[in-house]
Formats: sequence, structure tokens, C-alpha cells
Amino acid sequence: MREISPLSFLSTSLSSVLNEDEVVGAGGSANSNDITIEYCTGCRWMLRSAWLMQELFTTFHSADEIRSITLVPSKPPSPGGTFVIQLNNQIIWDRKQDGGFPESKVLKQIVRNVIAPTKSLGHSDSPPSTSVTSTIAKGKMEEVTTEKNVISDEDNCDECNENREGRNKGDNDKVIGTEVEAVINKSIGDSDGDSSIMIGGGTSLPNVRITYCTGCRWMLRSAWMCQELLTTFEEELHSVTLVPSALSSGIFNIFIDGEMIWDRKIDGGFPEMKVLKQRVRDRIVPERNLGHIDNDDNFQKSNEEVDDDDEMGDDDAAELRNFYGVL
Repeated sequence: MREISPLSFLSTSLSSVLNEDEVVGAGGSANSNDITIEYCTGCRWMLRSAWLMQELFTTFHSADEIRSITLVPSKPPSPGGTFVIQLNNQIIWDRKQDGGFPESKVLKQIVRNVIAPTKSLGHSDSPPSTSVTSTIAKGKMEEVTTEKNVISDEDNCDECNENREGRNKGDNDKVIGTEVEAVINKSIGDSDGDSSIMIGGGTSLPNVRITYCTGCRWMLRSAWMCQELLTTFEEELHSVTLVPSALSSGIFNIFIDGEMIWDRKIDGGFPEMKVLKQRVRDRIVPERNLGHIDNDDNFQKSNEEVDDDDEMGDDDAAELRNFYGVL
């Protein structure tokens, strides 16, 4: 077992998680541009992360530009206030280091400069009012001069800190300075590209992957399902990955750790959200109750049973008609 960080795990294992036909873009060239966005669940930054994901997919819609984007909820005992974006295992934005959240156009410029330097971003390429040099990544990425437009906020989120203090009470995790890290171990030995991880040496958290057809413009549908799953299974999922595909027309598949749980062509359309959540629940945490999603099914079943048991006979119906004066 190797000890690695959540984002490092996703970045290094996506090639094995994605199918071979998803690695090759529409033009037939290899594409390994994978983006991960890790966000703090206590700070409620899931919607912000999902919005940036949709912005990037809308701008870089070609399958040759971005292979996948993964949202990774950061949960205790990881440090609070996390908002980190990585491109090909290189950090291109860190809220704590860059002083806030990136504006959409700044993030697009950073990504464009790495994956498609000649691509025009239209109005997003407008000259900045103030030019500030910012180191956005290390290694193969160079320092770029760009507009330092950020949405600043406090370094520490009170709500997040309170939540984490309450949830971490009694934890025996090692504290190094002010940093607390979970032990993330990759499950070794799976030949089918299992992307589940081991946290704290015992709990396996799975990855959900949604592959959708770019020609059918199903990105927004996929992003909505991603948000729904991360909202309902915030504690049970390690991440959700969206993979655009231009190779197979009409493709819409959903996987959990490489195991398909929905195929639009086989299952006859798109899943209702409650059906999808029930399938995910049955796969990762079968003992969990989904509240009204499960209650609605039970209510419908109970109504059907009542209707069957209390069916009115002809004599009863005639008596009621006479009572109310109905001919």
C-alpha cells in the first residue's frame, strides 16, 4: 500500500480508470488532459466547483482538448478551506496560495496556455487592466503573465472549522504541525481499473464516472447528475468524473469503479434521479436509507395494497349512489 494524496491518486490513476476508447479524441489523437477540482465540503463549494467544470467543458468542448474533469470532495480529516485545481498532476490554482477563487476567464486562460496555446478564447482574451505575474504550476508549465483576477475570501471558513472540529472529535490521526492528512492507499491488484481508494486503512471510497456524447450535448445533464450524486453521497464517494466522448454517437454510460450501472442504449434512456441514486446506494452503501426517495416507493406500494384490499363491490357502490342521490 502506498500513501498518496487524494488528488495525486486521481491524477496518476485516471489512465487506468478510463477505457481505451475514451483516451483517443474525435480526431484520433491521444488526449491525456485530465483536470481535478478538489473542494472543501464544509465550506459548501461543490456548486462553485461544478460551475467551473461546466465552464471549462463549454469552452474546451473538443474531445482532443480535455479528456476528463473530476470533482473531489475534501472531507475531514483533510484540512478545511481546500480549493485546489490540478491539470495533468500539476497544481494550476490553490485558493490559499493565490488569494481566493479564480475568475472563469482567468482559469480558462491558464488551461488554454497549457493544452491549446493557439486557441482563441474570444472576449476572455481581452487585455487585463492590471498585469501580475503568478506562478500557476511547476515542472513543465512555465510562469505566465495574466490578470490576477480572484474572488477573495477569508482564509478560514468558520462554518467549515466548526464542522470539522465536531466531526474530528476523538480522531487518532497524526497531526503534523497544523496539517492533517488522511492515509490514501490505492487498491492494488484489480485488473479492471478499480479506482476505489482506502482511507484510514479501512474504508473504501469509490469513484463514479459518467461518459456522455458531446455531439448530443449532454454535458449539462451529466453535470447535474454529478452534483446530485455529490450532494447525496458526500461522505460515501471519493469523486465523480465526467468524460466527454465523440467516438460513439448517443453514448451515455455510468460506472462505479469500472462497473457499469447504467447504459442509455441498454436501459432505454436516461435514469430518473431517484433510480440512479438507488443504484449507486445499492452498490456502495446498501444499508443507507435515502429518505423521501425510498419513502415515495414505499408509499406507492402501500397505496397499491390498500387499493387492492379495499376495492368497492357493486352493492356498496349502489348504496352510496342512493345515499347521495346519484342515479
